[in-house]
Amino acid sequence: MFAVDGGSGEAQVKLPTDDIDVLKQMLVRTLSDPTSDPKTASELGLDPSRPKGASAVSKP
Repeated sequence: MFAVDGGSGEAQVKLPTDDIDVLKQMLVRTLSDPTSDPKTASELGLDPSRPKGASAVSKP
C-alpha cells in the first residue's frame, strides 16, 4: 500500500543541515541517566517529623 502522494506513508521531515546539527546537540543534552535516582516531588515535600504515611501538606 502506498501513500496518496506516492511516498512511503511514513512520517518524513526535511530539515536544513544547521537544524539537524542543533537537534543532535539537543539529543545529547536531553539524554536520561538510567543510573540517577532523583527524589520525587512527594519525597521532597515529606516532613521527617510526621509519622510515615502522614500527609506532607500542612493544614491550617
